[in-house]
Amino acid sequence: PTWGSQSSRFSILIMLVILFLKVTLITLCIALCLGNNSKRENERRHKYLLSSADLRENDLAHERETIVKRSKAWRKLKSDKSSPPDTPAPPKEPDAPKAPKAPKAPKAPKA
Repeated sequence: PTWGSQSSRFSILIMLVILFLKVTLITLCIALCLGNNSKRENERRHKYLLSSADLRENDLAHERETIVKRSKAWRKLKSDKSSPPDTPAPPKEPDAPKAPKAPKAPKAPKA
């Protein structure tokens, strides 16, 4: 009779250890995901802090607009706590239409 009770205690102990390991693994995954997101956010913030001249020099001038739009949307999303979490994202604003380039006049041959 004593062996049966010891074996059941042992199996319960093993189940608890496995449960603890699962919870630890899930927590670790969540922490890593959140860490990666904050790292990306810091990279975006760093890009935003670059001067316009640096961005133009590196052909990243469009990045600043994207980052500004994202950060405005993010601030609005963070400040609006009353909205239900399953609301669809607001429609994306279309970029301003670019003016067509004027065709270059053909050079007259020198005589």
